[in-house]
Amino acid sequence: MKISLILLILLTSIYSFGQAELSYIEYHKNCRKAEILFLNDSIQECFDTYTSTFEKFDILFPRDCFMAAQFAHKSKEDSLAVEFILKGIQFGLNPEFFTKDSTNMYPKKMYFLQNTVYWNKVKEQKDSLLDIYIKQVNWVLKSEIMDMIRVDQNWRRKNNKWFNRTFRKGLEKEFNIVNNRHLNYLDSVFKEVGYPGTWIIGIGDSLRQETNYASFNNANLSGLPEIILYHNDSIYIKNGEFLFNEIDKGHIHPRTYAMIRDFRDRHLVKKDKNENMYYNIWWERDNYTVEEIEQHCYEIGCPTKQHLRDLSKKLGKGYDIFWSPFR
Repeated sequence: MKISLILLILLTSIYSFGQAELSYIEYHKNCRKAEILFLNDSIQECFDTYTSTFEKFDILFPRDCFMAAQFAHKSKEDSLAVEFILKGIQFGLNPEFFTKDSTNMYPKKMYFLQNTVYWNKVKEQKDSLLDIYIKQVNWVLKSEIMDMIRVDQNWRRKNNKWFNRTFRKGLEKEFNIVNNRHLNYLDSVFKEVGYPGTWIIGIGDSLRQETNYASFNNANLSGLPEIILYHNDSIYIKNGEFLFNEIDKGHIHPRTYAMIRDFRDRHLVKKDKNENMYYNIWWERDNYTVEEIEQHCYEIGCPTKQHLRDLSKKLGKGYDIFWSPFR
């Protein structure tokens, strides 16, 4: 795979300009703070926190914009819900995604937002906002990574038992050649532009149905490279410090980083009973206390598993707090 280095470096400089003094760990901590305020029924303070955070940072994570919109809709603040959706559209959020989701996980209650008078604002602005998104995405790089993922997913689904790495006889060596090529390609991208997250290649699939592989559906508001990285423990061993630093730059979501870290723990100990889940965001273990897990997650602005459960319970059925790490 060949990377358009000049274009990549140019885009990197564009998106870094004006953000050098800002910490995206602060951004993520503020989003978690807003969620806690919502849980505590401090509704206005919750929305004020979201609004001030979104105004302060040039690049937003669309998942946070939609989370804020759901809180507003739940609180019967539909006008504000629409404003948060408009914020997210320019970062890839498809305003119709919650009515078209192949995973049946879409937040059905948000559908009724389209029946309010406030939705006219979305109809009027969505094309121009999506155009902003289209222009800021490096589609060449995204296409290369999506092609790579298609190959990876075909191999994993047909030739091994996914997490257990149990290959059909004679195929492990061939798969390792393909896998190493993918990892070397991503490593070259890391070195040239940083982690290729939503800030440069957009979200999983907001504009069209590309493929059925690896949660590529209209509700995929997460990134793409992690689909490959989750299952390679060598990534964290080699790039752990780099990935950690990319959180503060806004290049990688802290939950994505936490997943890569915990996958590393799981694979390194080969499912040992004493395996450590440092963030405990996916497979839950009791090697750390609840307080320790909360502190680990707080340090990078990552939601804990219990926090996600609490939000799900608070919102109730018909909303989506993005349980799946691929979303």
